[in-house]
Amino acid sequence: MFFGNINYIVIVIAALVGMALGYIWYSPFLFGPLWLKTKGWTDEHLKAKKAHRSMPPIFATMTLGTLISAFVLAGLFNSLVIVGFWGIVFVALFVWLGFVVPVKLIDYLFGGDSFIFFLLSIGHELIVIVSMALIIGIFG
Repeated sequence: MFFGNINYIVIVIAALVGMALGYIWYSPFLFGPLWLKTKGWTDEHLKAKKAHRSMPPIFATMTLGTLISAFVLAGLFNSLVIVGFWGIVFVALFVWLGFVVPVKLIDYLFGGDSFIFFLLSIGHELIVIVSMALIIGIFG
């Protein structure tokens, strides 16, 4: 059963961890400054962009998207026979490699962003997917 016996609390926890990892990944203490540089933006540019946009709908949409990703991962894990820690990591890596990297690669090829931006983006998605998969696979 794809969506049978899903633990919704674990899905919410996995999504929250995924979002927290995104905040850390793109924080000023990790890759935020590099991300800004690869976009050709300054702190002032970013503040100006934020001033013209309402952040609550953006964060709500991001939260919904992350919850959907965690829910689909839970459904996938319910439909597969996955054994052990490395089995969970293996499935997460293949989800990342098969669904995230090709989409981000197409964005990179046609979007005009730098290769560093591409690496930052897929690196972020890798840690989020693996982390959410481990939470769901171990506790879900």
